[in-house]
Amino acid sequence: MNPFQPDDKVLVNSKHAEIKTLKDIGEGHFEVGVVYTEDNRFDTVIYPFTEIQKIDSPIESAKKLQFEPSWKYDLATDALRFKHAYLYDPLFSLSTTRIDALPHQIEAVYDKILPAHEQRFLIADDPGLGKTIMAGMVIKELRARDRANRVLIVTPAPLTRQWARELRELFELEFMRYDAPLLYSLRSNMASGGNPWYKYNWIITSLDFIKKEEIRIELSKTKWDMVIFDEAHKLKAYKYGDKIDRKDRYKIGAILADYECSDNLLLLTATPHDGNAYPFYALLQLIDPYIAQDEYSLLPERTEQIIIRRLKEDVTKWDGTPLFKPRHVKSISIDYDEEGPEFKFYENITNYVTHHYNKSKGDEKKASCRICNGNFAKTYGFQSFFN
Repeated sequence: MNPFQPDDKVLVNSKHAEIKTLKDIGEGHFEVGVVYTEDNRFDTVIYPFTEIQKIDSPIESAKKLQFEPSWKYDLATDALRFKHAYLYDPLFSLSTTRIDALPHQIEAVYDKILPAHEQRFLIADDPGLGKTIMAGMVIKELRARDRANRVLIVTPAPLTRQWARELRELFELEFMRYDAPLLYSLRSNMASGGNPWYKYNWIITSLDFIKKEEIRIELSKTKWDMVIFDEAHKLKAYKYGDKIDRKDRYKIGAILADYECSDNLLLLTATPHDGNAYPFYALLQLIDPYIAQDEYSLLPERTEQIIIRRLKEDVTKWDGTPLFKPRHVKSISIDYDEEGPEFKFYENITNYVTHHYNKSKGDEKKASCRICNGNFAKTYGFQSFFN
C-alpha cells in the first residue's frame, strides 16, 4: 500500500523534507525522492529502510486541535521578512557578512553585476583587490533573491580549501568540496543512473579534477544557477591557422558556461590576456558566444559591458586615499667584483639565456635548467634554483 504522495511534507531521519518522486519497487518498498527544507538538497532514499514520518498539513493539525508554539510562528515570519529584505535594502547581504567591503567592490557588484540582465562577467582586477570577496558578495545577493540555489565553484586544486574556508568564515556559506574519494563514495551509494553532482547544491571542486572525460560527461547533464571559475586564464584555447586547439580545461569550461548548464557565470583572473588575441577571444566567448565574429572583431564598447578591470593604482579607500602605495620602477646599478661569485653567476645566466634558451626555442624543445652541467650551481649554493 502506498503510504505517501508527491508534495507530502515529511520528516526523513528527523529532517524536514518534501516528497518529489515516489516509485514502487515491489515487496512493500518504495524509492522516495525528497528535497530537504534546510538546504534545498535532493536525495533518493528507500522506504521502509529509511525512517520517514508524514507531517500533517496545517488544516489537518487544526482539526485535531494540534498547534505549534508561538515562537515558531515568529521565526517563520522573521524568515519571510529576511527573505524579501533586499527589496528595501540594496546592500542587505553585507549586514550578514564579516567583510568590510571597499568602494571598488561595491561598485563592481551593485552597480555593474547585479543590475545586469545576466550575471555573466569577467572580473580581471589586479591581484589583491578581492575577487573572491566580490564573488561571495554576488552569491550572497543572488541567494537573497532565491537565484543561487545551486552554485559550482571551480578553482585550482590548492585553492579549494581556501575558497571553502573564506566563504564559510566571511559569508556563512557552506560549500562541499568534491574530490575523487568523495565522488567515488557518492557513486557507490547512489541508485543506477544517478548523478552525484546533484547530491549537494553548493560545491567547490578543482579544474584539473573535473576536466577528466567521465566527469565532463556527468557535468554536461547538470544545471546550475551560477558557475564561478577562479584563475580563469587556465581555460586555454589556441588557434593555429585554420585549426583550433581547445585544451581539456577549456572543454569543461565550455560545457559549464553553456546556457544549458548555467544561467550565470563569473570568470576571475588577474591575467586575462597573454598577448595572443585568440585565447582572450575564446575566454570571452564562454561569457557571450556571440560577442564577435572572430578575435579581430572585438569592439571595446562590447567587451567593456562584460569585463571589470581595475588596477591597484585606480582603487581607493572610503576617504578617497589610495588603497595601495604608488609603485615606482627604476633601474639600480650594481658594481660586481669580477672575481666574486655574483659576477660569475651573472655571466652564466647571460650565456644561458643568449645561447641555450634561445636555441631551445628555435628547436621547439624545452630549455634545460642546468648551467655548465650544474657544477657552477653546486659550487656557489644555487642548486635549488636550477632544480
